[in-house]
Amino acid sequence: MKRLAIAALTLAALTAAPPAEAWGVVGHAVVADIAEARLKPAALTQVYNLLALDLQGHLDQISSWADEYRGPHPETGPWHYVDIQIGDTAYVPTRDCANRDCVVARTDDFIRVLADRTRPPADRLQALKFVVHFVGDLHQPLHSGENHDQGGNTIPIDFRGQTIVYGKYKMNLHSVWDTAVIERRVAVREGPNAHAADLRQDAARLADGLRADIRPQDARRWLAPPFTAAAWALDAHDLARDYAYRGIARPGEPSPTATVPLGADYDTMAWAVIQVQLERAGVRLAEVLNRALAD
Repeated sequence: MKRLAIAALTLAALTAAPPAEAWGVVGHAVVADIAEARLKPAALTQVYNLLALDLQGHLDQISSWADEYRGPHPETGPWHYVDIQIGDTAYVPTRDCANRDCVVARTDDFIRVLADRTRPPADRLQALKFVVHFVGDLHQPLHSGENHDQGGNTIPIDFRGQTIVYGKYKMNLHSVWDTAVIERRVAVREGPNAHAADLRQDAARLADGLRADIRPQDARRWLAPPFTAAAWALDAHDLARDYAYRGIARPGEPSPTATVPLGADYDTMAWAVIQVQLERAGVRLAEVLNRALAD
């Protein structure tokens, strides 16, 4: 099922739930900051050369570009996720990624463009922007696992008394994992009045703490085969099934339509999953860029 099909949208739906943007500005910037600190000198030089084409200096500045690009280019919306039902146990491209319109296939495609030195620099810069963002998307559990509910977007949530996200949308399970849990760990809330530079500063502080927690043995395990977008998506799908939907919905059963209250215990559990996923995404993004650009 492809979420947010344009023909099915109504005004009520538009005001009820925000678009799915994995991790939000802070989460994507955290992934980018962790990755940039792990780049080899040769890869870092190429990254800086490509970013200079856009007058940018660091990966966190372009880490949410793909979400901004999606607005005027809605055809790229399905590239941010892959719908694997939580009752399924495998990623099946013909079922889950028709026409290669999913985050798994598009990540692979843009990695190839980025690594191709014969491609125009502008094409490789755009590929870099997509890769940085999509590797983050691949690690958000509700961008890979869902229960016929648009990745949790149709499940209304009262998250520790918070029922509104971005200042105007109803909180749902997806937005809890995108932003609400992370917001509780930083000083500035995302929303229409949040300044992007402030959010990136918060992300940098959070990234510093998470980076210090990454042990060499953790990084080696996260980089072990199969080192593929498909494997990362399936891992995230399993986390959605086992944690994001815990106590909310079971495979094969309808997701709730009434507001679900989630308290401190769920917040603590979700953060334990999210922080590791951010670390994994950063480590893996660095390896992707090192392989594509350092050799």
